[in-house]
Amino acid sequence: MYKSFIALALILSCSTQGACAQNTRNGLPSDVEQFLEARDICDHLAGEIPDPGQEARAREVSDGIEEYCAGTDKKLHSLKSKYSDDIKVMDRLNTYDESIEARTEP
Repeated sequence: MYKSFIALALILSCSTQGACAQNTRNGLPSDVEQFLEARDICDHLAGEIPDPGQEARAREVSDGIEEYCAGTDKKLHSLKSKYSDDIKVMDRLNTYDESIEARTEP
């Protein structure tokens, strides 16, 4: 349920803010696409600040951050090493903060 909600929120966010155009992933290796999907959710959740008194929402955000952000710093570094000669992949990977996990720890 929670994953569906996040995916729907990202889709709606793209359609209402015009952000989807810059998220085109056509032609990228599947491991890169999988990383981008998880990392986009991680980045979205990292920006979520539930209102005071929304303990359930705060737990959802915290659980989502734990699920989607854990290991992404290492994975980003690994993908950058693996695809260092692929300009298209590197251009996309270079848009991400290399230390998101430090910012999302409780």
